Amino acid sequence: MAKKLVAFLLAVVVAVSISGGSVSAVTIDELLAQIAALQAQILALQAQQQGTGSTCLTKDLKYGMKDDEVKVLQGWLSVSPQSGWFGPLTKAAVITYQKANSITPAVGYFGPITRASANAKYCVSASPSPSVSPVPAGSVSIALSPETPAAGTFVADTISADGAQALVPVSAFRFTAPAAGAVKVTKVIVTRTGIAADADISNMYLFVDSVKVAESPSVSSAKSTFVNSSGIFTIPAGTYKDVVVKIDLANGVTSGKTFQFGIVAASDITSDATVIAGTFPMTGNVFSVATVTDLGKMTIASVAPASNTTVDAGTLAYEAWRFSATGADQPIDVSFVKFTVVGTADYDSLQNLKLYVDGVQVGTTVALMDSNKTVTFDLSAAPVHFASGQVKTFAVRVDVVKGSSRNFYFEVANGSDFVAKDATYGLYLKTNQQNVFTLIKSAGTVSINAGISVSTKSTSSPSGAVTANAINVKLAEWDVKASGEDIRVSTLGATYAGTHTINNVYMTIDGTQYGTKAGTVASAATQAFNGSYIFTAGATKKVA
Repeated sequence: MAKKLVAFLLAVVVAVSISGGSVSAVTIDELLAQIAALQAQILALQAQQQGTGSTCLTKDLKYGMKDDEVKVLQGWLSVSPQSGWFGPLTKAAVITYQKANSITPAVGYFGPITRASANAKYCVSASPSPSVSPVPAGSVSIALSPETPAAGTFVADTISADGAQALVPVSAFRFTAPAAGAVKVTKVIVTRTGIAADADISNMYLFVDSVKVAESPSVSSAKSTFVNSSGIFTIPAGTYKDVVVKIDLANGVTSGKTFQFGIVAASDITSDATVIAGTFPMTGNVFSVATVTDLGKMTIASVAPASNTTVDAGTLAYEAWRFSATGADQPIDVSFVKFTVVGTADYDSLQNLKLYVDGVQVGTTVALMDSNKTVTFDLSAAPVHFASGQVKTFAVRVDVVKGSSRNFYFEVANGSDFVAKDATYGLYLKTNQQNVFTLIKSAGTVSINAGISVSTKSTSSPSGAVTANAINVKLAEWDVKASGEDIRVSTLGATYAGTHTINNVYMTIDGTQYGTKAGTVASAATQAFNGSYIFTAGATKKVA
């Protein structure tokens, strides 16, 4: 099939070149755009044709049915025995699948939405290798992605103050770069259609490789515009990126509204490519709205510090911030937490960051926060579970390695930085049930006290008698650590308490000689060694 498609593409290109009318009526850029658009369609068709050999399902399946397609479904969902009868085990497996894939309502009925999702997952293989990208130089090709979400339903609580569904994937677009070079995209306009209003969407996001790259676009007349002159995302040469559009539904939206999201024109994309190629408009599937009376809620609030405070440089496992989290109306799972650190302290002042819930560490230790002073804890492998009505205490603990005379505080800057999911409905929630999230931050700023240098006798320091006339004998060793800031030393000294004069005395730092040798040192004398050395904050050095 792929060979037939390529042959068709070549035929179309020739037809454009020689068919009736003047050749000059088609510019080079237009021709390249047509070529790239057709090639993008080929990529999408190839992705759809690469099946796993499994039979695709075509019917709605429900409890009590006996059908060969039920047997296929049981194989997909690992139900045993695979009898072809849709019984309680199969229904339970379908409910689990629906919850895991945010399909609502998750009641165990295998209808069009669940079938489309399962067919995409089990009947169609993974997308073609990103290394395959037949796109002309100087262009970027855009097409609907095979990852485009199936049609579905948004959910809002009937009580506006109780929130609505968040982080709903609504469309996905595949951006493909030519082998000749990478492409940087700086503007994306997503257009909403359907029976709805701008105010029905409280926020919109762009995700690439499961990472949020943009949010809070400007919105006007059903168009949401994302702009970043430095680049929203970049597609490496000869590869593609699937850009997933997600939205937060506004509080109080009623049933009967419909939504569809797409890119309607090449002019809606700005990049450093000369040509934006694709078949426009391209839109995702249609979503409708349902309401429930008991959508889960997640509320967070700062606890400590309640006012400005200080901490000594060098303090380990310091509790930098504590806040409460309360789940209500449904069981809730928290799978992602991101903090922003604000203040004059550099990003490397606080190290070995840990997240605790009710005194128990969750997630992994983050050795160093990102240079933009954010730290992320991915809890998706073991989400923090809340029973309905349960309150838990979250705390961030850090090692204060450096930052003398500087300050900091922690905050949750965006609603999407604290990801909570209603475990009953299988839907993501808006933290604090707000259309426009009000950041939650520590009520007090922490100031780091002046730096110090601490010396302690090393466990490897020698002891016992020294052999007479021995040479190059190590007499003592110390662990020296600077805290708060880097400390420069010009003189290091040691007092000799022996009863005999010693000769050719010198000092080392991590095995390297510091200063010059002393010819002789008498009993009870203090010997100074002059030089220049910087003890780096947080690092322990061996002085001997």
